[in-house]
Order: sequence, then C-alpha cells, then structure tokens
Amino acid sequence: MIGLIYAGSGYAADSWRIHEHSTVTAEGPPVYHFKTVIPVAGALVMLQGLAEIVRCILTIRTGQWPARLEDVEEIDVIETQLGHSEYVDEESRRAAIEGAKAIDEAARHRSVMEEGVVHEKAIKDDDERTR
Repeated sequence: MIGLIYAGSGYAADSWRIHEHSTVTAEGPPVYHFKTVIPVAGALVMLQGLAEIVRCILTIRTGQWPARLEDVEEIDVIETQLGHSEYVDEESRRAAIEGAKAIDEAARHRSVMEEGVVHEKAIKDDDERTR
C-alpha cells in the first residue's frame, strides 16, 4: 500500500501540475481528478489495515473477537429500500424482509456458537495441560 500511495502521489502531482486532460475525445476532459483517487484509495486501504491490526491486538489482549454485527445494518437498508419502492408488492416486500431477518438471526446464532466452541476447546486444553 505504501508503494501505491507513493507512486500514485507522484502520478497525481504530475497530473495536477500540468492540468492533464484526456486525448481520447476532442474536448479532452480533465483526468487529474481521477489520478488523485489512486493515492487516496491506497491511504484508505492502509487505514483499514491499521484498523484490523488494532482489532487483532484487542483480540490478543481480551481473548475475544470484537463483535462486528452491530456495525452492519443490512436489514435496515433492505427495509428502507423496499419500503419506498413502488415496483415491489407487499407480499414480496414482507418475504424479503423476513428472509433478511432470518439470515441475520442465523449469523448471530453462528457467531455465538463459534464463541462457545472456542471457549469449550480452551477449557478442555487447559484441563489436559493441568493433568
């Protein structure tokens, strides 16, 4: 990512310096705005990587993965999008929302079950070590 940010910054700076325009069309729309996206995207991906590192450090310290289910609101998005759509009938709307809620519930149940299995395995490993 550092390479992408470094190289992209050079491309973007050169493009801004000369106010680069496309030669594909007669009008030649500017491309320097788009070249600026290269280092910005690299910086955002690096920021996400740092957030994951912090998350892993927290996991090592506490012994548990921080929950991610609270920051994902897909059911609300589905309800919002389908609630205002004039192309979806009421029966299909209810079926889609119920399906999304079932998937959400299954994901929550799965994460709870995985935590329980990991906890049980840790207890079993501790018992074996003490014997």
